[in-house]
Amino acid sequence: HFLRSVEEVTRQHYDVLSGGAPRPARESMGLYIEALEKIKAVDARMLEVLQNIKNLRRNPLAHPEHFLEMDDALITFDVAKSAISTMTQLASEHEKKLNP
Repeated sequence: HFLRSVEEVTRQHYDVLSGGAPRPARESMGLYIEALEKIKAVDARMLEVLQNIKNLRRNPLAHPEHFLEMDDALITFDVAKSAISTMTQLASEHEKKLNP
């Protein structure tokens, strides 16, 4: 569930940084990352974090035969929590620049 939260905050992050541009046609994390890459205001480090979450954490869990051991679950939770708080902070900073 926390990886789904990362996906939702990624959508909201996109909405803020894109200035309300239309969202990608499909609700996939990969398409949102691609769309964010085209926005000048996006922090490249944040994109790298999202890419890593998608490739290293989220995609493997999409397969029903995979499951998280406790250590991996705690790491995944911490990574997701950090990404969510960072995107929220970056979006807030972006909005303050636009509306001082």
